[in-house]
Amino acid sequence: MKMPIFFGAGLLGVILAMPVLVQGAEIPRSTQKILSKLKLPKDYLKGQENEYVMPAKWVAGAKKEGAAVMLSTWRPKQFKKFIAPFKERYPYAKMNYRRAGRFERSMKPVIAFKEGRFVGDILTSFNSSFGALKANKVLADLRELPNWKHLLPAMQGPGGWVIALWSAKGEKWTKNYLTKFFRETKPQRRNENRSASLRLALIGEYDIVIPAGGYKVKEFKRKGGAVGYHCPEIVPVSPGPMAMVRNNPHINTAKIFLNWFLTREG
Repeated sequence: MKMPIFFGAGLLGVILAMPVLVQGAEIPRSTQKILSKLKLPKDYLKGQENEYVMPAKWVAGAKKEGAAVMLSTWRPKQFKKFIAPFKERYPYAKMNYRRAGRFERSMKPVIAFKEGRFVGDILTSFNSSFGALKANKVLADLRELPNWKHLLPAMQGPGGWVIALWSAKGEKWTKNYLTKFFRETKPQRRNENRSASLRLALIGEYDIVIPAGGYKVKEFKRKGGAVGYHCPEIVPVSPGPMAMVRNNPHINTAKIFLNWFLTREG
């Protein structure tokens, strides 16, 4: 079986306030269904109740400001399933989702921000334009989110699988691994996008591709493609950057969403 291996980038950021707290709800029904489907114990989220508590100021603001807009690459059907627990926990925090192309989710926010406009409040998958987003101070700082502390150092800024290895294994181990990987394995450097790279693996162009979107691998496997992956435990298969636009008009809803996203449920 051809077996793509995939690594990914990191998670990026936003922030602000955190005063008086408002209690979170019981475990949402949609979350219970997910736990059951994944065959995880009912107490999987036990002891994390405080992570779902949001500052009262955010809650009050979210109830007034309307729906936050997220620009990403997920299919609407995927986002609908993903957002279900959030909607149950925080029914007052409305989220509008728009599947956006690379230009719309990366450069358009920069252009709009410089003109005093906003095309989205939360952005994802903008690796190639991070420099422009940073230079124009488009991104807010996420470090004041209560759940920020749960992130590994390698996930607290722009980066990739090398930085993640460096953080987890240390400098010496990572340098040794990379030296052996490139000198002994001698991988090809390709210019195709992830979908095209995976299709080339399917027709026998190569045996392993890094990175490959987990959902795409599953999709091709379901259709009978000779491709697959093995995951002994739950891990992120397609990590990437996520950020909040600074001073956006739905700041409280965006902060509530991102703080929830940093929980185990999220």
